[in-house]
Amino acid sequence: MIGSWDAAITMPGHQPLVGRWEARYLLDGQIVLDHLQIVDRAGRPLRSVATLRTWVPSDRCWTATFLYAEAPRQHVELRGSRDGDEIHLTAHDLESGATATVRFFDITATTFRWEQRNHADHDVEDPAIAIRCTRASTNEAGT
Repeated sequence: MIGSWDAAITMPGHQPLVGRWEARYLLDGQIVLDHLQIVDRAGRPLRSVATLRTWVPSDRCWTATFLYAEAPRQHVELRGSRDGDEIHLTAHDLESGATATVRFFDITATTFRWEQRNHADHDVEDPAIAIRCTRASTNEAGT
């Protein structure tokens, strides 16, 4: 899923949003930087988030740190692995203790979907955020 992606974002209680998801390798391919910028209909930035993720061979899992530009003190760690044709991660907010599950699915060379479900009182709520990505037409990078 390396490359540039056009993102259609839905969140309960909000109008549909759009954005750009950029994924690229850092440190000779040892780390992946995912950057999602959500914009309003006029193209003005509303939110910017980044994830630094790396594969841990000894644990056979991804570990990641999720960073919010608008809330620099919020620190979320993720850990997960492939589950069939999907990637499942558990997110843990180190400050509040809140947890969520994140799922990448319907992954192809030209599309993927992402959703986050927040956990409250051990019940899973409806998706808090759902993103449908389509490879940007100007991108020639592979998955």
